[in-house]
Amino acid sequence: MEELDDLTIKLVQEIKKDYPKENYGVLAKKLRDDHNMSITSGQVQRIWHSYGNVVFLDKKKSQNPEQIWKSLINYQKKIKSLDTIQKRATIKINENKPIGIAFTSDWHIGNLGSDYERLLQDTNLMAETKGLFVFTLGDEFDNYIAASPAGGQMEAIAPPSLQKELAIERMEKLKGKLLASLLSCHSSWSLINDDFDFAKYAANHLGILNLGFGGIVTISLNKVNYKFGLRHKYPGGISNPIAMHTKWLQNNEWVDVVANAHYHHPFVGIGAFQGKKVHFIRSGSYKVKDRYGEKLGGYEGIPGCPVVVLFPNKNKILAFDELEKGIEYLNYLRK
Repeated sequence: MEELDDLTIKLVQEIKKDYPKENYGVLAKKLRDDHNMSITSGQVQRIWHSYGNVVFLDKKKSQNPEQIWKSLINYQKKIKSLDTIQKRATIKINENKPIGIAFTSDWHIGNLGSDYERLLQDTNLMAETKGLFVFTLGDEFDNYIAASPAGGQMEAIAPPSLQKELAIERMEKLKGKLLASLLSCHSSWSLINDDFDFAKYAANHLGILNLGFGGIVTISLNKVNYKFGLRHKYPGGISNPIAMHTKWLQNNEWVDVVANAHYHHPFVGIGAFQGKKVHFIRSGSYKVKDRYGEKLGGYEGIPGCPVVVLFPNKNKILAFDELEKGIEYLNYLRK
């Protein structure tokens, strides 16, 4: 039924009581003549059948929908202004010597099967190495919470809140070297369950880029630009990492380095796309044992932080599958 004001309803109720035997046509004519109303017999009938003897003495009037839409849109714009996710970003590094970029991920802090001694050793080494910068590619903590797959909680040796604190502590250790944070499989469970965005929190806390679920970062080194395509996971599999990285390129664009994580086995390779060389990088995992891996047939994670060395005066990239090898060569170049 059409929206009616309270006065119209009240007048229909009163005239029906005053002239109970008159038909709705007569009542409508009286309302038009006596109150200068534009009303039909059908409207009078619908009002009487809907409201009858019921009188709402203090009924609130509804808000103007146009005002609500304006408020909703303005609020949406305010919320979006707080969004720090970047799908593209450029980082200028003021160095005239070669630099290294290390790729680390899948720390899985909080899991019984993670190699914490190796994690501390590697992150400390990265923090102490001059000219080395770091991309962390996600799954820094295990985070088995209500919205996560069942069973993972049985391997937890620290609650999710402590896992996040320890992840931030390691990331703070790399402050000044860490360039971006990413959302990943395990961290996104918090996003789904309680709207906590760890990548955004880490980016704000450490003053680094928030790439959301992934993006393209250009590193400007002296006069040379290097493009990196970064994501925690991309459709594919451990059996054919070249195909997986190539699929990323096909759905995005050419970059110098495509890097991802997730599959717990480090990998370094070189391929071509659109006639240009591309370096394929996948970081390993410190979660060396877990029940899911055992179920797959004894599958174990392998720690590994690949490194690419970038040169400042010419477009040249050298890739290393082991952190120590990459750092050793970087130190030699920077003497």
